[in-house]
Amino acid sequence: MLIKLGIMKKQISSRLSKILILLTLVFWPISLYLANSQTNFFKYIIPSIFIIISYFLSQKKKRYYLVPIFIIPVFEPKLSILPFVTVLIDFIFDKRILKLLIGIAISLIVLLFNYKQFKGETIFQKDYEAQQLVIRNIHLYPKPLIARIYQNKARIIIDKLNDNFFALTDFNNYFFAFHPREITVKNQNLTKFPFLAIFLFIFGLIELIKNKLDRFLPTILISLVVSLSILTNFDRQDFILWFPVSLIIVKGIAFLKNNFEKSYIYIFLALIFVSLWELIRTIISYRLI
Repeated sequence: MLIKLGIMKKQISSRLSKILILLTLVFWPISLYLANSQTNFFKYIIPSIFIIISYFLSQKKKRYYLVPIFIIPVFEPKLSILPFVTVLIDFIFDKRILKLLIGIAISLIVLLFNYKQFKGETIFQKDYEAQQLVIRNIHLYPKPLIARIYQNKARIIIDKLNDNFFALTDFNNYFFAFHPREITVKNQNLTKFPFLAIFLFIFGLIELIKNKLDRFLPTILISLVVSLSILTNFDRQDFILWFPVSLIIVKGIAFLKNNFEKSYIYIFLALIFVSLWELIRTIISYRLI
């Protein structure tokens, strides 16, 4: 009898975890689809497909698992810096010089090939209005030297980089659609994950830190955040973060299952109920727009 109950519990927990994973991961794709045209939807999910391919290649211990990353700029030139950054971050975990040199050479070729399109989408392009604002603010300071320190062209780029970086690393972005604090950059504020998934994400980060052998997620997360931070506007392009963030949440679900053996089924049920209710509300709200 006890054996049957144990088997039944495993079956129930397996089904509940699959339902929870599906419910959690479907938010961002559905929001992106409902808020955009089909053409734009497919345009923004293509980079994520190559991230997924790269992940599965890394799981199979393939040496060429970073190759799909080099294909992304073909479809999205604004991400032409991504292969270069990925190669540099990967070198921190993998100390092979030859791999680094080959990766840098290929990534620079990719960057040079798309340079004009890439530069036009980044924070490094000339911003006339921002420059005029700097000139205006210079006159507010009593001394020219102090004015030059706090108001200069470099400050324009730094401020944009700060806004993008802290928006991309803000938990509020992924679990509360930037509410109630509104984002400082132009963004659709899509509903990316159910708000209770923030706990799963935190648990997943704990698992990621404990598992030092998993170098794919740290490498790709850092590379993506850096690459997106230098864009003029990362809106919708940040969907490329969907898969890495989802993987961390999946790790968080496994963490719950392994560390709350007596109560995780009830926690799963509560998370499923709340997430399902939020998903219905999200779909209805987008349909009414």
